[in-house]
Amino acid sequence: MNLARIPINQEAGDFMQSNADTINRYPLAAWAYGPDLSKDPTFSEPTNMAMMASGIRERLTPDDFYKSFLVATGNAYYYGHIKPYYELYKESSGAYAWKQQKMDSYGGTFNKVWHDNYKSQAAVSTKDQAYTQIKEMVQLPQYKNLPVTALYKELIRQVEQDLKPAIIEAKNGSYTFQEVKDAWEQRMDDFRKKHPEAGPGIDAVFYNQG
Repeated sequence: MNLARIPINQEAGDFMQSNADTINRYPLAAWAYGPDLSKDPTFSEPTNMAMMASGIRERLTPDDFYKSFLVATGNAYYYGHIKPYYELYKESSGAYAWKQQKMDSYGGTFNKVWHDNYKSQAAVSTKDQAYTQIKEMVQLPQYKNLPVTALYKELIRQVEQDLKPAIIEAKNGSYTFQEVKDAWEQRMDDFRKKHPEAGPGIDAVFYNQG
């Protein structure tokens, strides 16, 4: 789960309290069946404490906090300045090289912590766990017949039939991993626009699969 996409607000706290067993069993994917948490930006300290008590979040040392801040800052810069411009001109010759140069320049000069974290092994492990959990959840009796589950099953199909083969092709040199990631994130953005009810699952699980 990309914790930066799960706000620490009262709505998240209410969801945790009402779904404690599910969150204990599926701490990464359970948020796929929660409310749209992006509507309330107000920080809730009780929710923060509950998340730390459940192990969803950890109390950071000063050094860890600073690194977390740098990663969040880097993500904001990438998604706010680099990616939008790249999306406008990605069909143009040299656009991908431009994006890589901007990422390397920013990361190498201003934010090495973000640059090193971009494809860290911990992030890979977390996204794999989230994907495993959502595949189990969509088969459970209480979820399998919900309309949103049909959307999540469709996204699972796309991961298996489209994304995973593309990653193999990237390993073989047919694409770069960044090209695969860009294409997948764009697909998730488009899917969210068409099916906003799938937003919680895209945030919690699918967006980070690329």
